[in-house]
Order: sequence, then C-alpha cells, then structure tokens
Amino acid sequence: MHQFMNAGTQDAPLNEKHLAHAIIATIYQWEEPRYHADLRQGGGTTITGSEETFQWFLGEWRVARNLRKEFHNLVRNYLNTTLRTQLKSNPGNPKIIDDAAEHIRQQGWSSLINKDARDKKHRLPVSLVSKVGFFICPGEIVPCDSDARNGLNVLLGQAGKIPTNSSYEEYYQAFQANFKKHRKSIEAELKKEWVTTLTDKLLGSLKDLNTLAFKQKVFDNYLLERGRA
Repeated sequence: MHQFMNAGTQDAPLNEKHLAHAIIATIYQWEEPRYHADLRQGGGTTITGSEETFQWFLGEWRVARNLRKEFHNLVRNYLNTTLRTQLKSNPGNPKIIDDAAEHIRQQGWSSLINKDARDKKHRLPVSLVSKVGFFICPGEIVPCDSDARNGLNVLLGQAGKIPTNSSYEEYYQAFQANFKKHRKSIEAELKKEWVTTLTDKLLGSLKDLNTLAFKQKVFDNYLLERGRA
C-alpha cells in the first residue's frame, strides 16, 4: 500500500469557508434537473442518454478535451452500455474505471496528448470515465480530476502526497480513507440551520443531505476548491 494511504496522523480540520462553498455547490448540483434521475431518483444515467445531453455534460464537467470529437457518440454508447453494466454488476469497484479509461485510449477515441509529437500518444480519460461513473453509481464511485488530486494533496500535506501518475483505484482509496476521517465534520455542518434552510428551499426536502452520494460530493467539491486555489 502506498505511503499516502497511511498519511494524515496530524489531520487538520476542514476549512469552514471552503466547506460552506462545497455544500452550496453540491446543493445546486442536486437541484439541476438534468441530474435528477441519477442523483435523486436512482434511475438511468440521463447524461449519456442522448447526444445533446452528453455534449452539455462534456462542457459542464470540463472533460470535452479528453475525447476526439468524431468519436463522441461511440464513447457515449460505450459508457452507457458496457461501463454501466460493469458498474451496476460490481458497484464500488474502482478498477472498472481504470480499465474503461484504458479501453477508450486503446481504441484511439481519446484525444492526443500532444498533436505535434511523433509518438501520437492518446490521453487516458480517467476524469471523464470517473465522472460518468459517479452518475451511474453515486455513493459508490467518486469523480476524479487533476484539481481534486491537487486538493487532496493540499489536505494530506507533504507527508502523503498522491503521485500524479497514480491510478484511479489509488486515488479512490485515498479519497475514501480521508472522507472517513472528515465525515463527521461534514455531517455536523450539514445539520446547521443555514444548510437545512437552503436545502429545503431548493430541493423541497432534507432527505438528500443524508445520502452517502451527497456527503461524498461535498467532500469532492471541497477538494476541487482547495485544488483550484
């Protein structure tokens, strides 16, 4: 097991301002109508259900550059069928994300790392696959990108930084280990009056605050904010 998994003996509390921003961002994401079937109703993944919505998703989640435009629909179909089936049959298995990202790269569907380079290496679209995986299995799969990795490294400090070339499976393990450490503080913040008032106003009830998917997305949004700072 990598060093970063055992790091954090001197855990600092989550920054209150960043945590508040993360909670607000999560509430607004849960309010988005295009996410209702996935995040609030446990239905099919609508973000891959049509070409139009998938194009919107690629831009909204900053993953459009992961793919070659001419293969967008092929990738959408692959994610909506093969990836969905694999995750639904084995939820919470992060290796599925790594394998799917590698398949997309091997097929040549992902964009080139450097268009001018002679070797023509394709990107490994872990960010794209993990974000779609999150919508297929919220509460089981968590999104991952460079900002979230940076944010987790800020949280871990010098003693336990995650290597930039670490797999999704390694990131997932580190995310879960650190979410476990901070889960109680996240849950305590979610019980505060300002959160329940805003949630009830925008979502119509407080039930989403109790779901694992919501709590993990708050932590993910917290990492994103720290990683972009």
